[in-house]
Formats: sequence, C-alpha cells, structure tokens
Amino acid sequence: MNNQIAIVGRTNVGKSLLFNKLTKKRKSLVIDFHGVTKDINSGYLVNQDKKSIELYDTSGFTESIDKADEFYVRTIECIDRCDLILYVMSVKNLFNSLDNQIINDLRKKNKKIILVVNKIDLMKKNDTISDAYQYGIESIFEISAKDNKGITELKSHLTDLLDGTNIMHDYFKKISIIGKPNAGKSTLINTLINTKKMITSDKPGTTIDCIDHVFTYRNKHFLLVDTAGLARKAKNRSKLSSYSMLNTLNTIQLSDLSVFLLDASAKISKQDKTILESLKSYKKPHIIAVNKIDLLNKFQSNEYKKYLEYFSNISSNAPCIYLSASMRKNISQLKREIYTLASKLDKRFKSSLLTKILNDATESHPLPMSNNKKIKLKFAQQAKSEQLTIKVHGNRVSKIPKTYDKYLCNFFAEKLSIRGIPIKIIYSKQENPFI
Repeated sequence: MNNQIAIVGRTNVGKSLLFNKLTKKRKSLVIDFHGVTKDINSGYLVNQDKKSIELYDTSGFTESIDKADEFYVRTIECIDRCDLILYVMSVKNLFNSLDNQIINDLRKKNKKIILVVNKIDLMKKNDTISDAYQYGIESIFEISAKDNKGITELKSHLTDLLDGTNIMHDYFKKISIIGKPNAGKSTLINTLINTKKMITSDKPGTTIDCIDHVFTYRNKHFLLVDTAGLARKAKNRSKLSSYSMLNTLNTIQLSDLSVFLLDASAKISKQDKTILESLKSYKKPHIIAVNKIDLLNKFQSNEYKKYLEYFSNISSNAPCIYLSASMRKNISQLKREIYTLASKLDKRFKSSLLTKILNDATESHPLPMSNNKKIKLKFAQQAKSEQLTIKVHGNRVSKIPKTYDKYLCNFFAEKLSIRGIPIKIIYSKQENPFI
C-alpha cells in the first residue's frame, strides 16, 4: 500500500473540514454550500515518527453525476492514485442510492475503504448509525469534525495502517500565485510542477480554494499556492465570494512573495489595480508575470509593454516577465526570478555598503535646501524587521520631501539588485557613534 489517501463523498458532508482537521491546517475552504471544493486539495498527515501520509480532498459527488465533467474526471484520477479511501457521509442521510452506487464503483477498483460517519453532533438521544452497516464496510468511524470527536481515533488508525514516507516539509519559501479570474493561474502552476493536477477552465473563478503544491528549483523546495480568483466586486457579493476573497488576501499576507499574473489578452482592469494595491499595502515582494503573450502579435505586444511600464513603476519596480504558461514560453526565466528574489529576502547588508549607496545617491541627486540650511545624511544601516528596512541617520531629516524618499528607495533597490522587494526607509537624528 502506498501512502496516499483520498477523502471522497457527496457534497456538503464535511470532507474539507475533516481534511483540515487531519492535516492541522486551514487549507480547504469550509462553508455550508454544496460543491464548494472544486480542485483537488492536498496535504499531509504526519505520524509520531514524523513520516507523512498524503491526503487529497476531492470534489463532492452530486445526484446528477456527469462522468464527462472535468471535476468528476479529476476526482476519479485521484482515487485511482490512492490505495485507501475515506468515504465520508453525513449521519443525517446514512443510506441512499447515490452513496451505494459510489461505494460499489469503488469496490470494483479494489480499494480499501474506511467509512467515516460525520456530524454525529447532530444525533439525538435515540439515534444510531445502524444504517451505515448496510454498505458491508468493516471499518466504520463515527466522528464530528466540527467538534473534534473521533478525530484522534481516526488519525491513530490511519497512521497504524500506513507507514508513511519521509517528505520534505521545510520549504524554502511560500509563493502565492495571484490574479483576477481566468488569468491562467492554475495553468501556470501545472506548468511549474510539470503535471496537470489542477482544474483549468475558461470559466472565471473555477478555483475557489487556495491550493498548495511543491515546486523544486536548484534543490530548493517552494510551496506554490494558487489563490482563488478575485471576483469582480458587486454590491451583493455572495457569501462564497466573500470567503474566497478573504482566503486569498490571507494567503497573500502569509506568503513570502507573490507572482502577480496578468492576462495579456485583456486590458489591465480595476481588479488588477486592486490586487496591486493589496500587495503594496501588505509590503509584499512580488513579480509581475504577463501571461498569454502567444495570443498577441508583435504590434499588440509592444503596445502592451508600453502601457505596463507605468503600471510596473508603481509596483516597487517589480521585475516583469512575459510568458505563456500553456506554451511553456519563458517559464525558465520565471523560475530563475522566483529563486533570485526568494534568495534575497533574508539577506543582510553591511552598513558600509548601505552608507556608500546613500552617499552615491546624495551625490547623484543632492538634497534640497530647507530654510537655507543643508540636509545632511550621514550613514545608513539595516534595521531588524521582517520587511527590508534601512535606517538613515542625519540632520534635519524631518524636512526630507516624500519625492526624495521615493528616490532613495528606488536607488537602494537598483544598487542592491532587489527589484520587487519593497524597501522602507526610516530616518533618525542620532549621530554616528563611530565618528
């Protein structure tokens, strides 16, 4: 038996919440709507020996099963990869024709099946799960994923059943792939991880959850996250859209850097600008990636690049890469840029270097006078902060114009070769103690 488990069942029986409890991470979107989970979400159950069992949260089955539907196809492909199936059902609807049909189909695949009866917190005093035994499955677990009832017992059984494997969990950096719906985020991730693991569609908003995948480059493991598409804001935004938006913004905040994906076949929209503003407000390092350039002719490509120059200039001078995820064009360039930018996030710069850059900046563009008095900047040092912060010491620093502050940020970014990493400069009147 391998170390992969598929969580399967009808819609709205609590599969995603069970997945979150077993992996101890809030990776799947949980909301009381049918069919919320669209993609295959993966995570790991880690046993006492620190070995991993991979879990897959699948799209739920419905009464009107369309075997040609891509969500159904992906679910079946996932089941075929796994040897163990956790079949989840609600205690309120234990025996029905759909569950019976699905379980019979699973038996034909020679899969070991564990029946998980969820939502036992809804049971009344005299209720039983006796109907569940009609399926003829030996292993049955009663749980309430919501209240954590039976979760420990289920985990223990799974870790005893499967040996687990040594999986690298210490990823170098977490990368979020963001952009408006249908920009090609899922296609890009499929290309980066060299698989067709994610559902892609021409319909905007196909991805609802934030899905994690591993991408390896130069012996470094990156955790790639495909965020839910940021749907167009409406006066009466649905509960689902609101949850998806919050999930996406939270993912941006928790990631180390972001790849902001634009659609070259469409004009830069208000949505794109909103995403950029979110990145700026969170002070997040990012790369601008323009997708679908294969759809543009030479003239259209040149026009788009001209327009994008303004757009990228207000984005911490982020590096910009033109690519086609479907045609694999310039994907290697994107990988190199991700690696380069990620490698610089934790870098510490010597005060001597920062001071030299500061002196070069003031020499190239002298500070303006303030009330006929000179503003002098003496030395610079890197402050201890999650964001790259440079502390500049001098006199009359409160009189430094905002335009000059922006100039210094851009100058430091260029000289340190850290385009795409936001820089914050703070000023101090403190004298250099070494002078």
